[in-house]
Amino acid sequence: MIKHLSNKDIDKAKWDNAIAQSCNGNLYATSWFLDVVSPAWSALVNDDYSFVMPLPTRKKIGYMYMFQPVFTQQLGPFYKDVFPFEALQLIPEEYKYIDLNINSILGLDIKDFRVIEYINYTLSLSSSYDQLFKNYAYNTKRNVRKCLDSLKVVEDFNDTEAINIFKENRGEKISGYKNENYTILLGLLKVLKEKNKLEKWGVISIDGELLASAHFAVYENTRVFLFSSISVKGKQQRAMFYLLDRFIYRYQKSNLILDFSGSNDPELGRFYKGFGSDKTIYYKLIKNKLPFFLKWFKK
Repeated sequence: MIKHLSNKDIDKAKWDNAIAQSCNGNLYATSWFLDVVSPAWSALVNDDYSFVMPLPTRKKIGYMYMFQPVFTQQLGPFYKDVFPFEALQLIPEEYKYIDLNINSILGLDIKDFRVIEYINYTLSLSSSYDQLFKNYAYNTKRNVRKCLDSLKVVEDFNDTEAINIFKENRGEKISGYKNENYTILLGLLKVLKEKNKLEKWGVISIDGELLASAHFAVYENTRVFLFSSISVKGKQQRAMFYLLDRFIYRYQKSNLILDFSGSNDPELGRFYKGFGSDKTIYYKLIKNKLPFFLKWFKK
């Protein structure tokens, strides 16, 4: 029997085991990740935890709503054997607005939802570097070749410095980005470090200046490109091309998957695709049951 459990009633050990054992588990659905990005999350759970679905929850002006937490690309139903066709219809009526990215809509009952396609990019690192490089786009190869002798990779740097570089060069241009997001990011990085599930890659210039950075979250055989930053000088010196190329070189002939986290931004999409990555699709589901005098707020 599937029940709606509040956060305090969820057995987190059983939950994380369920995500690990599910056929479609991912980093974002682990209890410790959700606890940072959506502290009030609740869930749909069946008795033996063979089906679980996190419900990231907030309350505003007296109404419960479900939202896609920052730094969390895909959630949705997670299951071991039996696909939960009716999962979305089991979301409690108290949620008057739903805006949620899910890993698949195949087989789900989505008749009451508006559906938007989102793009992700992933790259298998099982081949040799020569083969992987061969699959790069022409422009990516050219940019990598131009920067190989002038830059250096480091595996430790100051997180606050990296975040400030992002703020100064991209953060202010992203609609809806708030100071709260950076607080959540620092909380995530702290938890990932504590669990030994974080890889930090930075690129510095000859004189030691941090030009670009990347935080990769570790989940099973996947490295998730969770957060990155690049300075104006870093762009000029193609530092992010260098960083990702060196990451790919490091993990060639492994069983790892590099998850770029995707983007519907055409420019970022071309950048990720340039490394020979494969495009996959996930979905945003939206349902608005707010009273008519509030619906326009969420259009």
